[in-house]
Amino acid sequence: MKSPESYDYLVLNGLAKLFNALLDNFTFYATLPNLPNSETDFAKLLDTIPTGSEFFDSTIPLNYFSEVYGLILEAQKEKPLSIEIGLNNYKNATNWIIPYSIPKYTPELTTVIEAVENSQKSKLIVESDNQPISIPVYPQFPQLVVNNSLENFNRQVIDAVITTTIAFSQSTSQRISFGNWFSSTAFLYAYQTPENWDNSIISWDDVFNTNTGILKYINSYITVVSDMIIEIHISGHYNEDIITMLKSIPNQVIFPFYQKINASSINYILEKDQSITIQLVVPKNQNYVFGMQYQEVKNLLT
Repeated sequence: MKSPESYDYLVLNGLAKLFNALLDNFTFYATLPNLPNSETDFAKLLDTIPTGSEFFDSTIPLNYFSEVYGLILEAQKEKPLSIEIGLNNYKNATNWIIPYSIPKYTPELTTVIEAVENSQKSKLIVESDNQPISIPVYPQFPQLVVNNSLENFNRQVIDAVITTTIAFSQSTSQRISFGNWFSSTAFLYAYQTPENWDNSIISWDDVFNTNTGILKYINSYITVVSDMIIEIHISGHYNEDIITMLKSIPNQVIFPFYQKINASSINYILEKDQSITIQLVVPKNQNYVFGMQYQEVKNLLT
């Protein structure tokens, strides 16, 4: 999907840029979960270790940075001053929301909500311009049995001009920073001394191995939106049978990019010129987690 030659890439890359993010290091939340309504749940969201996937996969077991970092400190056999300071900060109850399970992060939940409320409209428009189109697109449903009508529609869409318009009435991206429970000096020391680890607690390879380690990435920005409208116009000549077929598909796999979200609505419109407009409207009744920008952990170690 991240192939620069695909229309998918153009849309996703445009969305990432809209929020000053890089597509190569951005995870989209395809189902737009509600922004947590408590500071503890919000902190756990920020604490989640990203997997480096393009779309968030709720089936993958989650790891949390503060937990792994605590094990790293405990695993150090020799404890020079940097590790001692790190342990003292980590075990200082005032550095936690709930010692020692819910860590403090910035931004706080209230900061994000205020930033969304004070934000302005933003919009992205992308045209296919002879970019290859594949159906289904967002998200992929390999278990779907594609019927003949959908296959015929797929062949027509390949030759169509697709214009995607995505608009947000309110949105914000906020930088994520650790609380005082984290010490960059202790973290760097542990990384630089793999021989100093007690492997019965956790090993250097468990954490930092390039291929199998838990800790390759860390969240750096969170993007939150209050609503979203996606309109996709498909050129060509279609009929009401196509509209009926699209409405009958149990999983929304054609357009737009998301499955049905909370009270959102999906409309399929046959225009007067026989082109099709597909519209997804996410109502402005809740703040939603749109995505996370992440960075490689090695950037914390330089």
